Parts: sequence; structure tokens; C-alpha cells
Amino acid sequence: MTFLIVIVPVVISVASIFISIWSMRKSDAKVNYLEQDKQYADLLKIAINDPDLHDYKTIAEKTRAQDKSFITRYNIYAYLMWNCMETFYDLSSSYQGIFKKKLVLDTTWVPVILEENKIHYKWFKQNQRLFKVEFQEYINSLNDVKIRQGSVNDLDTVYKLMVSLFPANELKTKGKIEDLLGKKKYILFIAENTLLSGNDSIIGFCFMYNMPEYKSAWMDYFAISKTYQDIGYGTLLFNNVISNIGGGEMSLFLELEIPPNDDKSSDENKRIRFYERQGVKRLDIDYKLPIGSKATPMYIGFKPANSSTIINKELLSAVINEIMENIHAEEKNMPFVRDEMLSGIESKTNINYFGF
Repeated sequence: MTFLIVIVPVVISVASIFISIWSMRKSDAKVNYLEQDKQYADLLKIAINDPDLHDYKTIAEKTRAQDKSFITRYNIYAYLMWNCMETFYDLSSSYQGIFKKKLVLDTTWVPVILEENKIHYKWFKQNQRLFKVEFQEYINSLNDVKIRQGSVNDLDTVYKLMVSLFPANELKTKGKIEDLLGKKKYILFIAENTLLSGNDSIIGFCFMYNMPEYKSAWMDYFAISKTYQDIGYGTLLFNNVISNIGGGEMSLFLELEIPPNDDKSSDENKRIRFYERQGVKRLDIDYKLPIGSKATPMYIGFKPANSSTIINKELLSAVINEIMENIHAEEKNMPFVRDEMLSGIESKTNINYFGF
């Protein structure tokens, strides 16, 4: 009886404290909700007066054009927006049990975070050091890009991207690509962000011509949408494709435009720097791309499957012959361009590869 007399008041007191804390947290949550709702509304008002700050395509274009005035405004705006999103995240974290913290996102804020993430993720990826690691991991998990094998059904969307990213004189017709996809050797890979809807979900692509008999593959087109460049998706797609073609044991070939006048800021040079980071070297041959009645000089990039610095002449001749006969067969001057290149290869003692 004495035990009960002592313990009952203690239990009641503890229960009262928990009820008090629960009531206070409920009250604070309501106040916080109103404050954050107002903060977010104020940010949207800024965007109403300066709509470019809230349009991901315009943001990408003006950033790429190095519009300093816009970049200054956008850096401030994006930082404020992501701080707001981090606060939403913090307010949505709660304790389940005594010691274990669990994220239970408020359904009010989930669509807001997802929407702002679509617009401002590129900025976040480049500046994530400004936010707590826990929040970084959460946002990055929302942006996991999936790599899948594509089909003819994806071609309408992919071809629109191709038109926006490649020079007109380097583009095959959509009909030609469709014919190539009908062959088992020509494969389309898609980089897809499932957060985005419809056609916007395809953010990158790669066409590969697989030549297992030569333990080689030829990258025909490779690109990431300009909106999503410079945040790691290109490397992700490249490495995934390499792994899927021959389990990473295949040598890779690709055509690269020669940069104009050594302009280091040119798109051609940026592409070369990207491929260099992936381990691609330049083959020591005079390669030309047959286009109509012309032959455009190009670099041939090469990523070896082993550590050798010399490529077998017979292998290279066989690879180029197959590419000309299959990928570039419709070009009128292909036979002449092909024979000239094969003759040049044959005249060399060794075929070396080195940095660009």
C-alpha cells in the first residue's frame, strides 16, 4: 500500500509533463506552420515579380550564358528557397519511441519540396555543403536518376533532345535511327528522372553500336539535357552504359568534334574535357565523318579495356569498316571516305592513343 501511495503521484506527475509537452509541441507546430507558410508565400511573391527565378529552363539558359546580374539574384533566391525547404524538412521530423528519430513528412510540404526540387536541384547539388548532411541525403535520394534500355517508343522524345543538342549536319534522320534500332547491335540507353512527368522525365540518352566479336562498342550519340548538365548525370550514364555493354570488358570508340581555334570555353572543348575525365584518349589517326558529299574531320576517342597504349591495326580497321557499312551507309561519299581512312591506318606501323 505504501508503494502505491508513493508511485501513483509520480506516474500522474510524469503523465502531466508528457501531456504538457505534447500540447506545447502541438501549439508550436501550428505557429511554425503559419510562419513557414508565410515565408514560402513571400518567396513566391518574389518570383511573381521576377519569374525567371522560378523557371528551370530559363535558369539553365541564363546561367549558361553567364548573365552575372541574374546569377547574383538567383544565388540569393535559391539559397533562401532551400533554407525554407530544409525548415519544412526539420519540422516534419518527429521522434518515434524514446530515442529513435524518424522522418514523417507532412503531406502539406511533400509536394512543395518536390516541386521546388525540380526547379532548383542543380543549384542545390552544386551548393549542398551549405546544408546539413541529413538533408543533403534526403534531397539527393529524391533525384536518383534511373538508367534503362530504351526502345523505338522513346524515339520521339529523344530525337527532340538530339535536335536541340547536336549540329544539324551531324544528325541522322529519325527514320534512319529507327531502322538502326531495329537491329540488335544498335542500342538506346535512357537516363530518366522519375520525379518528372511525361516526356520531361527523359533527361539524357546514349546510342551504342555493340560489336562483341571485336570486344568493342561504338558510341554514336551521347548527351544530357542542358538543363541537367554539370551535376554528375553524364558520368552516371556513361559508367552505366560501359558496365552494361560487355560487363565493362569492351573497348569504346566515339566521334568527337574538333574544337575551333583552341577555344577552351567552347562546347567542343567541354565535351572533350568530360570524356577525358571518363578515361577516353585520342586515337592517332585521321578520321573523317562522311556527310552528304563532304567529309568532316573529327577526333576519334578511345577508351581501352586494358592498360595497353597501342591498338591493333586489324581490329581498328575492322571496327571502322563495320561502322561505315552500318551507321553511315546512307552517305553518298561513305565508300571513298572509308577506303581513304583504312588506307591511312594500313600505312602506319602502330596506332597509338594519347591525351587530347
